[in-house]
Amino acid sequence: MKAPHSTPQDAIRRELGALPMPDRPLTDDQTRRILARACEKAGLPAPAPAPRQTVRAVHALPKARRARRKAVRTLAVAAAAVCACTATVFAAGPALLKMLRGEISFFAAAPASTAETADPLEAPRGSYAGTQPQLEAYNAAVGQSIEHGGVTMTLDNVAMDVSGLDAFFTVQGNEAIEDLLHREGYEPDWEKVGGLFNLLYTSVNGDENALYNDQNDYYLDENGRLKIWAHYLLNTLPEGDEITVELKAQCNVGPEKDSLYGDWQPFTFTVSLDGASVRAGGRVAQAGEYDVGYTETIDPDAYRGLGYDAQIPEDAQAETINIPLRLDYLAFGPVSGTIAARVPNQEYWDYLVVDEGRSPDAFYITDDTGKVLYSSCAAGYGVDQRRNLTAPDPAATAIVLTPVKLDWENAEANAEERTVTMEEMKNGAKIESSNLGGYTVQNFAIEDHAITYELVPYGWASAAMALNIIPNDDDVITMVAETAELLNGEESQTVTLYHSGLMTETADPATGIITVRHDYYAATREEIERIPSFRYYYQGGYTLDTAHALTLPLTAVE
Repeated sequence: MKAPHSTPQDAIRRELGALPMPDRPLTDDQTRRILARACEKAGLPAPAPAPRQTVRAVHALPKARRARRKAVRTLAVAAAAVCACTATVFAAGPALLKMLRGEISFFAAAPASTAETADPLEAPRGSYAGTQPQLEAYNAAVGQSIEHGGVTMTLDNVAMDVSGLDAFFTVQGNEAIEDLLHREGYEPDWEKVGGLFNLLYTSVNGDENALYNDQNDYYLDENGRLKIWAHYLLNTLPEGDEITVELKAQCNVGPEKDSLYGDWQPFTFTVSLDGASVRAGGRVAQAGEYDVGYTETIDPDAYRGLGYDAQIPEDAQAETINIPLRLDYLAFGPVSGTIAARVPNQEYWDYLVVDEGRSPDAFYITDDTGKVLYSSCAAGYGVDQRRNLTAPDPAATAIVLTPVKLDWENAEANAEERTVTMEEMKNGAKIESSNLGGYTVQNFAIEDHAITYELVPYGWASAAMALNIIPNDDDVITMVAETAELLNGEESQTVTLYHSGLMTETADPATGIITVRHDYYAATREEIERIPSFRYYYQGGYTLDTAHALTLPLTAVE
């Protein structure tokens, strides 16, 4: 049903917003361009144009280190339209690949990849001291190259075990990269380069749901080649003597060549892996539905008088339901592990939606030696939820999942916004996200236009990268101003939007350490250094429900 005062342009805008995107949403400018083209094809007046990008305050935008250009993100449907194009494959990898010790050029070609790196395009954004040596002890060199329109993408290495897959790529195509980087814009350089590729789609032995891309990192090496690392989590054991993995990458080989979306081309790599090599050293726990003592009461009387009475049947009765852990997969390889659980939902009275499965985030996870396992990367917050786990002790024989319960009646009283000063951050502040755990800050630095630091987890830090530490930078920094048109039927209103910067996080899968970056669009280093403090959200009132703790034995994979 149309919303009040809805126009055909509004309907197109809603349809556009409902389309599946790649790994980040379209910018306002990209949305306007796509909407204009759609209105033109539908024979409708174009939406009113909006001027962009004026800077409020006295400072100019920082100069780019290279000539930069803005990426135009494709929709998933746009990429499908170019799949019929012909690719040139220069070289194929071995027929059957085994996991062996070997150098990975993503790490070898990188300069000092620390949290203090000023320009994340010149080095990996994260710090991977824990993961690098383990991946270089357990990977296969591939060397497959595919060329499209002057862009060559090479799959350099893969490292696959029972928990997931790591894939390393090199993209050569200076013209396409420079097309992205030369365009003016206030976004960080690495954000623009992120518009060059898409690595979401994969399959394992034909199963397109087996792998989930939870994290990417990338940088330009000294020769202008883009080095990419993609990390994926499994939800099922890779079986068979031969495991076929298909990586369906896409690259934008001509972002500005007579196309609204750019010229997105498929770069599909297929590798055959030795199954025994992939499963070597793997350990798994028994999947299944586990009662963890958690229930939810659906009481219609609690919702009457809140505007939903028409949806609630008069004879509706209170109902208590059991909400188990629906564990699909729990496995560990040489580098790290994966926990995957299903969190289906049920709708009551046409409006109340209740999750009927426990999230992996709702458990304090250890092994039977007492070592805490940290959830460092997250993939999925809907029905299919997967989390990267740090590895258990080699001597461990079981994994212990202890439910974490919140005192909901006093949850608001136990919650508060906390503040930590800039000086405390520099000196290694302790950030308590709850009364059961949090993070310790290390390697805090201010470089050029960015704040960077690392978060070392302790205790129950299962919310992983959901922790949001916000600089109190109001009235301190220069912001970018942008005007936009809000349409309401035949009328429109011009509003001004202000943008301060972008916060991103990457994690070391082996250690659980998270690298955080606050990249400012227009603020100077002097302004950033005047930021007095940071704020974050604390929630108390959690307890460990040891009476319902699950002890799941680990079994070696045959």
